[in-house]
Amino acid sequence: MEVLSRPLQTDEIRVFYASTEALADAEVARRCRATISAEESAREQRFRFQDDRDSYLLAHALCRSVLARLCGAAPLALQFQAGEHGRPELTFPRCDPRLRFNISHTRGLVACAVALAHDVGVDVERVDRRVQIDQLAASVFSDAERAALTLLRDDAQRARFFELWTLKEAYIKAVGKGLALRLSAITLDLDAGAAPRIAFAPPVEDDPRAWWLRVLQPAPGYMLAAALRSPTPSQIAVERWSF
Repeated sequence: MEVLSRPLQTDEIRVFYASTEALADAEVARRCRATISAEESAREQRFRFQDDRDSYLLAHALCRSVLARLCGAAPLALQFQAGEHGRPELTFPRCDPRLRFNISHTRGLVACAVALAHDVGVDVERVDRRVQIDQLAASVFSDAERAALTLLRDDAQRARFFELWTLKEAYIKAVGKGLALRLSAITLDLDAGAAPRIAFAPPVEDDPRAWWLRVLQPAPGYMLAAALRSPTPSQIAVERWSF
């Protein structure tokens, strides 16, 4: 991994992703299972469907692999602790500045975002999955977002829906409060040719100038969004991980 051959910079965000198709290789699957903890392995086996087990396994193997490489530790030596709202934080080894991370998985693709000191969030979604756009938009989008969505049709509307959805998910995962935040109080402006801009209404209190947001298509049929509490990252790297 060329991007991991150099230290992570304070204002840098790195996003790694991998396809669960890699698990078809028995050696890759063995390496992934050797990377996760016994507790994670037990959680993996509790999923009913194989696709969900694969997504969980690969996401946690990716996370441990990336963090271990950055920390200079063995993947199984890493220790985590859940925060106030359940978001895991790395507790061992200690990094100064603190190493922040977030993972996301959907059927077929997983992602891990890392940054130093700054809150970071990532979300990845399959854009071909069945979704009730009007119903979800009514509950989680702001008035301005719904108005912009109604101007679009068919594929363009579906693409805009997932852009908004993944960006909101990445933001709430970055702040670590999950669905405790009212999503309709967060407005994203996705004007063509400009980076996504975010605005807040009560009861959400935050500074929109503090956030860097991007939405990407890492692979056909997927959308990925990243959020970093640092308005001008010095470097941005998005890379497919190879086991």
